[in-house]
Amino acid sequence: MNQSSTNNFDAIVVAEIQILRSGERRLERLYSDLESNSQLRDDFLRELAELQMRADRLEAVLSPAGAMNSAPAYLT
Repeated sequence: MNQSSTNNFDAIVVAEIQILRSGERRLERLYSDLESNSQLRDDFLRELAELQMRADRLEAVLSPAGAMNSAPAYLT
């Protein structure tokens, strides 16, 4: 990879990590609100699934060989 490609890749990885952290904070807020509002359960589960898929994709990009060995059942 040339320097420009490496910088772009690094920027994308950092952006993905920031999105994952933001999603984690969102999940924490939703989880704490579940006790008082059980209607948020579907929202929480949807957010959790989306965040998990995003994390799995990032792991696959960063460690393709390892990701294939530990791929979730829905990918195999």
